[in-house]
Amino acid sequence: MVKKELMFKDFKFERKQDSMISIRISKKDKDFMKKRKLSPTMLFRSKLEEFKRREKK
Repeated sequence: MVKKELMFKDFKFERKQDSMISIRISKKDKDFMKKRKLSPTMLFRSKLEEFKRREKK
């Protein structure tokens, strides 16, 4: 199990179009993900679900 030293302190979701949501994250986090070949979608899955739920209300 890889220890995740990734701290998404400053990220936010933005609704671009009906089906597209962009995730804005800091450059440090982006570099970290590139190094580890991680996809933001995987890391943000739970937060994204939360975002969608809140959006519906």
